[in-house]
Amino acid sequence: MPNPRSRKSLRRLAFEQMETRALLSGFEHGGLGLGYGFLNPVIKNPSPAVQADLAKIQVDQQTLQTDSANLAPTLQADQQAIDLAMKSSTAIRAAQQAQTTDQTNWQNTQKADWAAIQAATDDTTRQAAITQYLADKQTAQTTLQADELAVEKAITGDSDVQAAKAKFQADGQPLAADQAALEADQSQLRLDAQAQALGGSNPSAAVQADITKIQADQKQLQTDITSLKATLEADRQAIQTAIAGSTDVQTAKQTLNADQTSWLSAQQKDWAAIQAASNSTTRQAAITQYLADKQAAQKSLEADQLAIQTAIANDAGIQAAQAKLQTDGQPITTDQATLRADQTQLQADLAAQNGTPVPTTSTSTGTCPTSSTGTSSSTASSSTGSSSSSGSTSTGTTVTLVTKATAKAKATATAKAKSHPVVSKHVSSAKHRI
Repeated sequence: MPNPRSRKSLRRLAFEQMETRALLSGFEHGGLGLGYGFLNPVIKNPSPAVQADLAKIQVDQQTLQTDSANLAPTLQADQQAIDLAMKSSTAIRAAQQAQTTDQTNWQNTQKADWAAIQAATDDTTRQAAITQYLADKQTAQTTLQADELAVEKAITGDSDVQAAKAKFQADGQPLAADQAALEADQSQLRLDAQAQALGGSNPSAAVQADITKIQADQKQLQTDITSLKATLEADRQAIQTAIAGSTDVQTAKQTLNADQTSWLSAQQKDWAAIQAASNSTTRQAAITQYLADKQAAQKSLEADQLAIQTAIANDAGIQAAQAKLQTDGQPITTDQATLRADQTQLQADLAAQNGTPVPTTSTSTGTCPTSSTGTSSSTASSSTGSSSSSGSTSTGTTVTLVTKATAKAKATATAKAKSHPVVSKHVSSAKHRI
């Protein structure tokens, strides 16, 4: 269901409708596009179960389209009511105005600080300008975070806005139900198509049993991911709070920021010297200086990143928050292990059915929350409010099934069972967005 706070909610809903309609288009063109590596024969000759799933999805899509058209005027009016309630709230307007003012002030301050850095004619003046920039940056970050919380608090505390949002949610409930039905039927279609692709026209009893287990594993994994989503998000927020409150971590971050800024300043100075060189001797000396500064900066920044990692590892509050994330995510980790084991058994049974050697298995598995802390962009970006997604783990197992390479051999069957990326997202953002 669309977000009642977004002005683009209705357009997004229309896009979602087109996206669901595009699903059948993928089947018609001989490719499932569902991430399981299905074979074209499955599409050309769908089983009765797949045909039934397709028929259900068509009905679901039509129902969603009809309800969307019928409810569009109501939801648009509800959205306008939300906007009006927010504009009429003195507290919300004041919080938003304060946020806008602080953002403008920081932009102006940042420009002035950078101008001072660039205009500096000696190292002492330049370092003073850099120090001022870092101090202003830290102040701005704290202020803008407080402004964002103030806006959210004002919205949550306004009864008229909350009433308008509740009406939007209630009026849009039929669409939420339609989407849930469509997603359930699409999920069943993936399972039925997967079963047909893996088992072929005459699967053995062992292969059938394996497929049934894998389908149950996938459902259990999705169920646990859905049920634990709110808990893991809260755990991630707790880690962020612990990191923000750690004096050692924040000090290490400030050191990294200062060293990165110093390197930027030195780099600019070195390049200016290279460009200003009037002969090869002077130019070579400037290049040599640049390379020396670059190497020194790399060592310094690596040391800074290691210091941040060490500070995180030594902070009891952060470690406790990370441990809770690990514990709360354990059911998902268990589900993933069960799924991998059943996939391994399936490939062995398929090999036995087809009379082929046991296929090679390539796994790339990210356990439910890890405690590793990346470096460089994954550990500590120096920009305000930095948050990189590198270092996130990708969870899943890809099983490649090899059949005999003869004209009469059975068709190759490929199965991919990938676990949901939600927990990895929580882990990466919780561990690496500092």
